[in-house]
Amino acid sequence: MNNKDQDEQLPMPEEQLEALAEYYDTHSGADEPHAEEGEWVEPPTMVTVSIRVTERTRDALDRQAAEHGMRRTAYIRQALEDLTSSKRDHDESLEKRVERLEAALYRNRAA
Repeated sequence: MNNKDQDEQLPMPEEQLEALAEYYDTHSGADEPHAEEGEWVEPPTMVTVSIRVTERTRDALDRQAAEHGMRRTAYIRQALEDLTSSKRDHDESLEKRVERLEAALYRNRAA
């Protein structure tokens, strides 16, 4: 891999990264505005899940992950988290809709 290939994989221009590194060599994150307004959040416990896929599927995942600038495992984790959170959000909204319908039915029966 030549230097040109490495530069293309950086999240921002090398000059910007060097400027950030120089800044944080001489400054503390506590110096940042609003640094004290945040609150500590415990990261979720991570577990390992192993699945078997075909080579074709693995290759497709590699291509898709690369298109998003991600490694395969991070891409799969994000896809699974998106899938489970959207299902959870859908289920919650469905539950709220049913509750609203039930409340409307009981109001009509009482009237």
